Amino acid sequence: MSLLLHAFFIILAIFFFVRWIEPPPEAVQFVPGGGGGGGNEGSQVAHRIQQRVHQQVTSPQFNKRISSTSTTASFSLPDTTAELPELSSPMEAGAASAGSGTGAGGGHGAGIGTGTGSGTGPGSGPGYGRGFIATNPFGGAGGDGLVGTFYDFKRDSKGKPTEVKAYNRPVFTEIVRGFTKSSRWAPPRKFKHFTSQTRLVAKTFAFKGIPDVEAGKAFQCPEAGAGSWIAHYSDDVKVTEAGTYRMVGWGDNCLVVGIDGKVVLDASDVGYTGEGRASLGAINVPGKPAASLFHGEWFTLRAQDSVRLDIIVGDEGGIFSATAMLEKKGATYARGPGGIPQLPVLTVADLAPTEVALYPFIRPEHLQRTVFQAGKQSLGLGKDWRID
Repeated sequence: MSLLLHAFFIILAIFFFVRWIEPPPEAVQFVPGGGGGGGNEGSQVAHRIQQRVHQQVTSPQFNKRISSTSTTASFSLPDTTAELPELSSPMEAGAASAGSGTGAGGGHGAGIGTGTGSGTGPGSGPGYGRGFIATNPFGGAGGDGLVGTFYDFKRDSKGKPTEVKAYNRPVFTEIVRGFTKSSRWAPPRKFKHFTSQTRLVAKTFAFKGIPDVEAGKAFQCPEAGAGSWIAHYSDDVKVTEAGTYRMVGWGDNCLVVGIDGKVVLDASDVGYTGEGRASLGAINVPGKPAASLFHGEWFTLRAQDSVRLDIIVGDEGGIFSATAMLEKKGATYARGPGGIPQLPVLTVADLAPTEVALYPFIRPEHLQRTVFQAGKQSLGLGKDWRID
């Protein structure tokens, strides 16, 4: 009986010992698909990106060649030779066009965390990462160009909410018209607004379809969010070639161009200013299919004159897209299918190759400086800025 009792206690002790030293099961951790970036912050970034993808407005597939659907239009967008992927949303379009950039990975991979990786995942390449000065279609820190200021009408100067909301067309129409009433375009005093401390210098004005929240991020004002914002670019420019011209373009929702305080083109999809314009049909733009085209009235410029050039872009909310082009009366343009002439994008300074690369949907020769020459600007961006 004593031997049996001792044997029982020995077996019981062995059983509990084995259970005690058995290693606990490993916890399965999520690793971001872009490589680089360890820890919780990298996972949170990946989760935010997944949320953004689900929140994007899915656009139909667009054509690889940008062309007018109107058989009577007197111009076309610059013909694209670059092969554009078949994409179904603006988020995908941005990722597909990303090149090799400084990245924002955590660790040493090619990812999207918070360290010093190098890669081409979301947030790398042509985006608004740490090197966004050279890769921002809304402008850079200085150089030749027009000075842009960002206004958010949903908040006042202290950042508190105003009565203005996104997707309010009557109010947004009143805001745009208020900008253009005076010879020196400025925000209408009737509406309180928040002005971003960051200003940007832009050489050209061409935006494919992107979520309109990117505008606030580009001006280091991500709190602006969607809708009811305006970016106003303005400066005196020198006329380098005399002639009679007219502006051509599209805006979703807003693109208005002025010379010496006078509106020469309202290409906004709803015609906010009420100024005269003519429709030229519709075109397909990456991220913005069936964009409505308009042209303004002819105007005459004299060589060496100095004129005030104003451009405002903005959005009610959702997808933003806009491009301004310049047509010279009597000039000969290359013609595409159906005899449609191909026009240059409004460009006020020479673009570097890295800047030209921001516009893969436009032929490089159509991004050369037009008849306007802007002066050199020097602006401070303040703190370093990065968005995930």
